[in-house]
Amino acid sequence: MLVRRYQNTDFDQMMQLHREVLQKENVYRGAGVWEDDLQNIDDHYFNRDGYFIVGIEDEKIIAMGAYRKLMNGMAEIVRMRVHHDFQGKGYGYIILSELEKIAVQFNFKELVLETDERLLNAIRLYERNGYAFWKQEEMHGYRCIWYKKPLSMATSN
Repeated sequence: MLVRRYQNTDFDQMMQLHREVLQKENVYRGAGVWEDDLQNIDDHYFNRDGYFIVGIEDEKIIAMGAYRKLMNGMAEIVRMRVHHDFQGKGYGYIILSELEKIAVQFNFKELVLETDERLLNAIRLYERNGYAFWKQEEMHGYRCIWYKKPLSMATSN
């Protein structure tokens, strides 16, 4: 899998991957304000000290992920997706590791992320890679789990 920075020409494939993965996991809420960041990646990520990457195989986007700057040296991992045909093959790990490396280069000190409690494969990925439970909360009617990881640990994957 080739991993590279998101380009605006990736939009249609990126949106298709995003929606297909969430629909397959039965956690897609439909189009709405919760997808606003995906409508303008440059503004929501690159212009705000964040980053967005895609994984490509056979000229198709099969994986994606991003982080956005929060505050005090902290960034949030978001939009982690791997096409179902490619899950369980290490692609999620590759995307997560690449995001961690980029965040280190941009001097972030800690990563946080949130996932739906029903996404057991995602939870296993995060826990296997050093993310520790931080808190649990209900967001928009969904029970979500938050994890944290100091970036000093991110470099030791």
